Amino acid sequence: MTLDIQRLRDLLAEATPGPWEASFDGYMIGNSVSVKMTGANGEHITNRLVLSEQSRGDTALVAAAVNALPQLLAIADAAIALRYATWADMDGTHVREALLREFVAAVDAARKAGT
Repeated sequence: MTLDIQRLRDLLAEATPGPWEASFDGYMIGNSVSVKMTGANGEHITNRLVLSEQSRGDTALVAAAVNALPQLLAIADAAIALRYATWADMDGTHVREALLREFVAAVDAARKAGT
């Protein structure tokens, strides 16, 4: 599988603004539980019934992945820039150092967002 960063960026731009939240209200129909997905300011994304605990986990994973995606894309962008600068600017140590600082800053921002 190839990582298509631009496709992820496009999908994120088209999606309901985040942060997303998956909530499980405990409403039951038979063995199914009601799940509600909301975006920024409580904007409705979807309601659905899930059939298993795994489906609840899938829903929570989708919300967490959408919320983490901006930071993950920033890390990927910084890593790609650093990698290509290493080859394209062999004598420009200062360029690599600046890009390395940007990469570290992106990783630190993602780490802080996760706390």
